[in-house]
Amino acid sequence: MGAFIPMASHWDYRALLAIRLVQGIIAGFCWPSMHFLAAQWIPPNERSKFVTAYMGSSVGAALTFPLSGAVMHAMGWPAVFYGCAVLTALWLTAWTLLVYDSPAKHPRIDPEERNGIEKAIGDLVSNPKTQRTPWRHILTSMPVWINVVAQWGGIWALFTMLTQAPTYFNNVHHVDARMAGLLAGLPHLCRICLAGVVSYVGDGLLRKGTISRTTLRKGAMFICNICMGLFMLGLAWSGCNALSAAVCLTLATGCHGAVSTGTLASIVDLSPNFASIVLGVCAAITAMPGFISPYIVGQLTLGNQSTEQWKKVFVIGGLMSIGTGILYLVLAHSEVQPWNNLDAGKRTDQEKELQCLNKDGKKQTDECDKS
Repeated sequence: MGAFIPMASHWDYRALLAIRLVQGIIAGFCWPSMHFLAAQWIPPNERSKFVTAYMGSSVGAALTFPLSGAVMHAMGWPAVFYGCAVLTALWLTAWTLLVYDSPAKHPRIDPEERNGIEKAIGDLVSNPKTQRTPWRHILTSMPVWINVVAQWGGIWALFTMLTQAPTYFNNVHHVDARMAGLLAGLPHLCRICLAGVVSYVGDGLLRKGTISRTTLRKGAMFICNICMGLFMLGLAWSGCNALSAAVCLTLATGCHGAVSTGTLASIVDLSPNFASIVLGVCAAITAMPGFISPYIVGQLTLGNQSTEQWKKVFVIGGLMSIGTGILYLVLAHSEVQPWNNLDAGKRTDQEKELQCLNKDGKKQTDECDKS
């Protein structure tokens, strides 16, 4: 659909808005689907590293910002959307050919690898077709809502920096489009690097039994929300110093990479069976900063692109990130929730009853009467 954006923008702004709306709706299915795969494929002590693959979006951003500036300068802005559309089509082809729902459904997996994965995951994951979604338990779960709150604060800060960095550097520090693209892309390289380091170290500590899963998730969210918020406050007070602003922006965005070892992995910890649904609920709520934050930025800076107004923008994001991070440290945990397998007990009772009946529907032994 991205290939139609240039045409829609020339035709009618409402057509452009419609395309972006549909793109957003479709993209909303991506991460929940990935969490379903994480629960099916990834052993508990390796989840952080797998979820770090989600930070591939940062690699895309890190490359897209500077390359887009160069492409626009050489070929015009429509070429950016055509190029992204071609790359997306190539990726979709590879995904369709290579990805399967579970090890059991993969036709080319090594049997030893499959057995190792299934043994490591154990009975945490059941057949989704036999499970009723425990909506009431999910929507009233304190650990789920703490994840939502922490993600809200982190995403608000991240989206503010992600969407506003080029505008900020152009209007406040008077950086041209190509340099602004480079400055906007560099933080995302830092983000993917930190995500890899934190996930590698964290999963290693889990395998050794050095720390609990809850402690690891809280440590990651300290980096993600609290450290990011502090660097964002540094950005707010960087004033007219472009170098300080670039450093604070890079470090703040980089800190958010720890989210792959924090709340993103914690969702799979809480409920492997319903990780995709829980993430869908979280994503639906935490997508709101994506349009609330730009609106507030517009209200604060429209017609007044001063350092003082941008300071307010970054202070709001920084304080929100720090506050929600503190709540996560105090209230969160990452143990499997009882509602992950609500049907397990019922199925066990039914299986026992069936074992006690012969083909005529009569009980086979006196022992069954006792049970």
